[in-house]
Amino acid sequence: MTRLRLSKEQLQRMGVDPALIAEVAREGVRLGGGEGTERNKWGNNPCRDERFGTGTWFQSEWEREVWYERVLQERAGEIRNLRLQVPFRLDVNGVRICKYVADFTYEERERGGKWTGVVEDAKGKPTAEYRMKRRLMLACHGIKIRETYREKES
Repeated sequence: MTRLRLSKEQLQRMGVDPALIAEVAREGVRLGGGEGTERNKWGNNPCRDERFGTGTWFQSEWEREVWYERVLQERAGEIRNLRLQVPFRLDVNGVRICKYVADFTYEERERGGKWTGVVEDAKGKPTAEYRMKRRLMLACHGIKIRETYREKES
């Protein structure tokens, strides 16, 4: 039986049609638990954009905070072409190994006025899978991922 991560209550809060929720349940798909189950196994709390009204979902509150900062930088002209959740194929010798989805991509202006591409990931704790994909991004595309960590509170 397939299990969805979201509970019936979460789907309702997102505005999903109750008839669709019932239909999915009839097809044998179990919905997630009730309140308090939003956190995933990494301790992230998926959340929605509330500041700019886009309704975009983020994997963590930290990712959303970094997004807010990048949007403000784009509006100030410090960066341009800001994109969210950009996929990259990771192929080795013509064989697809996996894909990496960057939290953000954008261009930032260097001191001389030249624009340079940036691939950024808002990280909590890097997993072994992420570290492997980081190395594959460098090997396959020559791209070094900029990692943004939350400062530890003392």
